[in-house]
Amino acid sequence: MGSLFSEALSLLVIGPLGTNGFFIKEAFHFFDEVYVTHDIPNDKMSAPFFAKKPNIILISIDTKAPQSVYMYLEEIKKILPHTLIVIVFQETTAVICISELLETRCDFYTFFHKDKQSIHTCFENIKSTYLSKKEAYMMKRYFQHLMENSIVSQTDTEGNITFVNDHFCTVTGFKRHEIMGKNHRFMRHPSTNESVYASMWKTISSGEVWRERVLNQNKDGSEFWADTLIVPFVDEASGKILEFTAIRRDITKVLKEKKELEAKALLAKQELRIASAKEAFLSLFSHELKTPLNTIINFTHYLHSAKVEQKTIEEAREKHLLGEINKSASLMLSNVTTILDLQKLRAQKLHYTLSTFDVKCAIKKVILEHMPLANEYKRNIDFLPCSDTYLHTDEYRFSQIIANILSNAIKYGNSHILLRCEVIENELCLCIEDDGKGIKDKEKVFELFEQDGDEMTLMQKKGTGIGLYFVKLLCEDLGFTCSIEDSLSLGGSNFVLKKTLRKTDAKNTRR
Repeated sequence: MGSLFSEALSLLVIGPLGTNGFFIKEAFHFFDEVYVTHDIPNDKMSAPFFAKKPNIILISIDTKAPQSVYMYLEEIKKILPHTLIVIVFQETTAVICISELLETRCDFYTFFHKDKQSIHTCFENIKSTYLSKKEAYMMKRYFQHLMENSIVSQTDTEGNITFVNDHFCTVTGFKRHEIMGKNHRFMRHPSTNESVYASMWKTISSGEVWRERVLNQNKDGSEFWADTLIVPFVDEASGKILEFTAIRRDITKVLKEKKELEAKALLAKQELRIASAKEAFLSLFSHELKTPLNTIINFTHYLHSAKVEQKTIEEAREKHLLGEINKSASLMLSNVTTILDLQKLRAQKLHYTLSTFDVKCAIKKVILEHMPLANEYKRNIDFLPCSDTYLHTDEYRFSQIIANILSNAIKYGNSHILLRCEVIENELCLCIEDDGKGIKDKEKVFELFEQDGDEMTLMQKKGTGIGLYFVKLLCEDLGFTCSIEDSLSLGGSNFVLKKTLRKTDAKNTRR
């Protein structure tokens, strides 16, 4: 049979009932295996029966129990301590030995009646008693396992330790005599906020169970995370708390493994994203370089061929071609410069030159530089400046931030762009709004090589996908905040740039 508490039930019937065919037939309706012996097994007979490890042993007695019954019960105690012992009295004359039998060893007894319903009820009761015993045994084993593998302590109502188990000492490194009568404060980790313990004490003092993950400190200074459960034991009659039991489970290894798995998953995700970003970058940036480079090559080749062949080129056309060459070269230089600056910025090797400058003048200069691009895309730019405002930061990098956002607005807007600058409660606020389609994923667009609108073709994507990421890093370095909102006035996007002014800047602003 194996375990005494296995799912399959086996019954050993000893005594006269073993010869009752009707009784045995009914037994097979309740039990998976039934073994029968008429007499109390002797030493030689007991071994085979004990080897089968029956879940239930039923001993039937029709007269005064022979001395061998008591000896057999004692043997069962030693060899099969968890077996359910049932005694069935078949005759009233057998009742005279009941006290002796119950004192010796008996879990359940009953009187035999020959009718079918009585036998059925008898087996129901036997089975029910066995299952209750099994449940109690399993709960006891579970509790023992829990206590052996948990960090258990008990305290009085003042929080002073009255008991700790062996595992408590093993994990924490403290000897039992070092902590008895003391408060658990010796385990507190310096980084754990006092509010955690205040919440714990408030909860258990009201008679409620408290559970939390707490970082603790061992005797040697090492730390361990514990899933901590504190149970108050309340006297039902008086309603007063008698003691507290704390059951801690060391989850340091579990949390470490979880953290390592999360780190690996994050690294794999980042590697995949970097690989995708590199592919997207090569595709997009090659287009951004190839287009102006083709313009430069084709137009210079045309001008060179005309000179070699001594062909006359209209002055206006020559100026146009040279202008396109200059514009394409400037665009290439701008893209390359941004890439180099981005590399320096990510490596924290970008140097800043701080100065105090007029914000309005700096913004006007950026707008003027972008007028050719605005004219090309047929965009109108309006600027609503604030009063004379001075800002202390890197003017060149500030202009780069504005230039990237403005360039984005020109490329993705429709016809109108609005720049608004104001000072609110000592904070500079610059808004750059457009009347384009807007941006759905307002956070993702600041990531490297990301562009809003995945459905667009390569030719429709007007940029390298690094401009706003560059803006994000510059803002973080220079103390700006940059966010995207929906433009309430124009219906497109609204890039909001903010920075707290220094006291000296604020004074200059109020002049």
